Amino acid sequence: MRYVYFYAVDPGAVSNMQPILEMPPDDIECFWMVEGWARAYFESKEVKYLDSNNLEKRLNAGDVLVIGSQMDMPRTASLIHTVTKKGVYTVFIFDHWTNYAKHFTQMNRTRTLPCRILVMDEYVRARLVELGFDDSIVRIVGHPGIESDVKNANEIDDIEKSELRRRREIGNDVKVILLALEPLSKDYGREALCYDEYTVAKTVVNALSNNSEAETKLFVRLHPRQSRREFCDFLKLENLSEEIQLCPDKMTEAESLAIADVVIGMHSVLLIKAVTLGKPIICVQFNQKDLQSNRNINPYFEKFRITDPSKLCDVIHGKLSLGKGERITFPKGSVKRVWDEIKMLLSDGNH
Repeated sequence: MRYVYFYAVDPGAVSNMQPILEMPPDDIECFWMVEGWARAYFESKEVKYLDSNNLEKRLNAGDVLVIGSQMDMPRTASLIHTVTKKGVYTVFIFDHWTNYAKHFTQMNRTRTLPCRILVMDEYVRARLVELGFDDSIVRIVGHPGIESDVKNANEIDDIEKSELRRRREIGNDVKVILLALEPLSKDYGREALCYDEYTVAKTVVNALSNNSEAETKLFVRLHPRQSRREFCDFLKLENLSEEIQLCPDKMTEAESLAIADVVIGMHSVLLIKAVTLGKPIICVQFNQKDLQSNRNINPYFEKFRITDPSKLCDVIHGKLSLGKGERITFPKGSVKRVWDEIKMLLSDGNH
């Protein structure tokens, strides 16, 4: 029996890897190894996983370790370096469009490479090659997480959408604005950001209050790493509990996307899922440091990006009048493509 281990820490990695583990080949046994947020999430969902504290000891030569992205990027590079010395085949799978080289850079600034780097599209592949990565190890497979959620959203029919709206008390003529937030104050708190998740939420509320053309209802979908309690405290403090409705914990991303008429976000992959579904989207990037350093630049957001908060009301009005937005596409069959790459590593002579 051949063993494949999937190592995840942050929500993006879990979301991207789950569809892969749901469809393993018959002759391969696979396991989750998790830390941090992923560990707490799996325990809450009663999902079985292996203790990652003994990760290096558990892995044997010839095993495959599939590694998802995490905020602690030097940890990723160190892990690749350590297990590679044991003869373990390593695969890194991207789920976002940033930090291309940082995932493979150790604290001493040396670069350590996995056997395969799996990416979503040609854009990411080209960025890695520009940074000096060997294009023979960079493979385009698509994005399993996006493909899975888009499929699930497309399978929600009009009857189900009506029921979802009824449960949330949304009238037939009401337009749903979905705001996907991220924990910017936690991730970039030292920078004294002009706009964090809280000020972005208030800016969207103000823009909607100035829009008299259509009746709207604003739903906020928190990032998995955000505290629901803290955000509810913020809503009470700012008297915004009537203007903002939080998506329920049990409401899936696919369900929230299915009922949305316009989706607003910053850097969230949820925006990618929305535009793949043909939903009108707005990418708000109000922090000047992002713009000056080209940080968090996603190629799919460029034509949907606004940097001036004063224009948000007009942009929302324009998106609401569209009905449908532009679509983008990704390679299909991403789960099979990932397993094909893993099986090549497991086959003799294809290391």
